Amino acid sequence: MGSILEADFIRRTLKATIITVLLTLVTCYALWVQSGCDPWLPFISDTDVNPKSGVPFTIGFSIAGLLLTLGAVQLGLLRDRFMLGNDTSPSLIWSNRIAILPGAFAGVALTWLAFTPWHQQMELHIAQAMVIFYGGVIWAALVTFVTWRLAAAEPAFRSLLYPRVVACFVAIAGLILMMVTIGQFVTTASDFSAMDDYLMRVQTCTDLGSPLLARAAFFEWSMVLGMVVVLATFLPEVSILTSSTQADDSEE
Repeated sequence: MGSILEADFIRRTLKATIITVLLTLVTCYALWVQSGCDPWLPFISDTDVNPKSGVPFTIGFSIAGLLLTLGAVQLGLLRDRFMLGNDTSPSLIWSNRIAILPGAFAGVALTWLAFTPWHQQMELHIAQAMVIFYGGVIWAALVTFVTWRLAAAEPAFRSLLYPRVVACFVAIAGLILMMVTIGQFVTTASDFSAMDDYLMRVQTCTDLGSPLLARAAFFEWSMVLGMVVVLATFLPEVSILTSSTQADDSEE
């Protein structure tokens, strides 16, 4: 267990996750546009429908999902060890432990979704996306809450709080606005028949034809980037969480 909680290992996991997600997003969008598809604005999963951008979508997000799962577990366990060693309240310790689950589930769902094109298995793809979106946002909210509580007692966490709160707010707002906008497009929340025409447009891709869904897609991209920034704010936190352990090791 100790090896996966080494500071350098965790930093490599975080950096690899961030780079893989961003590189996949940029590559998929670039190939989507290069193929003559409507640049404003596809949902991220729309790029999986296109033959060119679908390949990096599957490869990139399948890897990113595995890394995200590992990272959520590593960060949760590292925080747990830190809090147990600093007499943190049991409620905050359990808040951190609970946060591991939605983060790990979101990672597993992302890997699964990478092999589930939405034009082939729409219902399953939507279910996977909901696990990713809600799981990711719940994880971001819980880790931000834990940071806020830790910052009250440990000054080192205070510099991380503002960027994490802003990024978390962007992710939460993006999710809410995306769901509201999609709800305005479909007839009811459980009726996706209105997506059939849009699906045909995605497959031809030259004109997506729906300003409302383009707006929803913008909120989706914003939500995902917000969660990536939340993840990035953990890079400096790893040093804080491991400083006491490193000091104990040096004394020994």
